[in-house]
Amino acid sequence: MHYKIEVTAPEPVYRQLERQIKERIAKGLSPPHTQLPVVREMAMRLVINPNTVQRVYNDLVREGVLYTRRGVGVFVADIAPTASPEELNRRAVVAVDAMITECVHLNMNREQIRNLVDERLNHFNQGGVEDE
Repeated sequence: MHYKIEVTAPEPVYRQLERQIKERIAKGLSPPHTQLPVVREMAMRLVINPNTVQRVYNDLVREGVLYTRRGVGVFVADIAPTASPEELNRRAVVAVDAMITECVHLNMNREQIRNLVDERLNHFNQGGVEDE
C-alpha cells in the first residue's frame, strides 16, 4: 500500500484518499479483486479518522469502483461500466472540465494542456487507456 495523506494540502483528506485509490486502480497497481486494508488498518497507517476511510470506501462502492464481501472486506471491482453511457460521459465531462479549469488558472495554454494530457496518458498506459 502506497497511500500518502498531506494534512496541510488544500484538498480534503477524504478526496486525497479517494483519488489515490482510483489512481492505483487506473494504473493497474490494484487489479480487480485486490483486497484493500480494513478500515482501522488503513486509518492507522495514514493517521486519519476511521470514519474518513469508511466514507471513502462507501462512496467508491456506490460508484462501482469497489465492492464489499460481508465479513471479509473491501475489494477492487472489475473495470466495467455500471452506469449508463450518458452517466459515464457526464462524469467524465465533469472531471475534464475541472482539470481544464485548474490548468487555465495556472495560466496554461491549449498546447501545454494537450501536452500534459498526452504525458499523463502515457503515464497511465498500463491501466487500460488505449489508443484507438
